[in-house]
Amino acid sequence: MTVDPFSLAGKRILVTGASSGIGRQVAISCASMQAEVVISGRDEPRLQETLAQLDGGGHAAVVADLTAAADRARLADAADKVHGIAHCAGISAIGPFRMISEKHLDELLDVNFRSPVLLTQRMVAKKQVVAGGSIVFISSSAVHIGTPVTSMYAASKAALIPAARSLATEIGARQQIRVNCITPGYTRTPMLDRLNQCRSQ
Repeated sequence: MTVDPFSLAGKRILVTGASSGIGRQVAISCASMQAEVVISGRDEPRLQETLAQLDGGGHAAVVADLTAAADRARLADAADKVHGIAHCAGISAIGPFRMISEKHLDELLDVNFRSPVLLTQRMVAKKQVVAGGSIVFISSSAVHIGTPVTSMYAASKAALIPAARSLATEIGARQQIRVNCITPGYTRTPMLDRLNQCRSQ
């Protein structure tokens, strides 16, 4: 009998930011590997487009703004027990350091750092991530290379790395849950296209 090491059959995976970009592709890929996927995003029409592209059955879509505590709680309750979380929700706002505003910084930190951390905290505390499960945070290569006009975006994504490392030491051996942080480079997504338009203006 041949066992597919990449099969996610019998697994339930929560993917945030699944209405577009990396989150959408993660959801599609997990479903193609036979996972049952719970997807979340703020844009209902685009989230439904993702749902329609998922192979298999048993999937669910939850429209939620993860900067709101009530929406995080509702998503966590809808996800129930999961074998994995892929934190793909994020925003990028470019601007030179001299033009940083408190509102700009708060928005980046709320979406890119506080939301995934607080959602994870709730689900781990309630033991919703099963033993042997995996938590993946999506950071960015911008945290390493210091590209112009991305200082606060990079900072908001960089904060995920030590948070993930510390969480791994807290729950890794005790609960057998893996925690990783991925730092992808430039990826052709609608968000990158919008940024390129801003740079060209």
